[in-house]
Amino acid sequence: EHHLCPCIKLALERDFTSLHRPQVGHSFGAATVAIACRRVRAPAVVLLDPWAFSLAPEEVARGVPPASLCVLCEAWLESEERHAIDALLGSSPGIVSLYAPHTRHQSVSDTSTWAPRLVSERMGGVGK
Repeated sequence: EHHLCPCIKLALERDFTSLHRPQVGHSFGAATVAIACRRVRAPAVVLLDPWAFSLAPEEVARGVPPASLCVLCEAWLESEERHAIDALLGSSPGIVSLYAPHTRHQSVSDTSTWAPRLVSERMGGVGK
């Protein structure tokens, strides 16, 4: 039996029904968005390096709304979990999937907008 990561399960227990607008998530947040977008009838989602490996097969099979975007860092193109991302994208007709060359996982996150520059540099979110 497949169990959701506790942080995703906790996030999904919230009432999202008033959030009928596009949803954006990075990593575990993107996996949460992939599930929650069906509950809130989100018109579109943006998945930034989705950690699709954490999703149950039935959630992957549901996919995401057609007007959606998936952005992957270049490092995740070689990830051992890439098969889960490919399965999610394959069940999401109309999704646009892009990758950012010369990037790592934190490069496609919002970390660089709120973290001190030194921290963002060490995490690979911004250049030196």
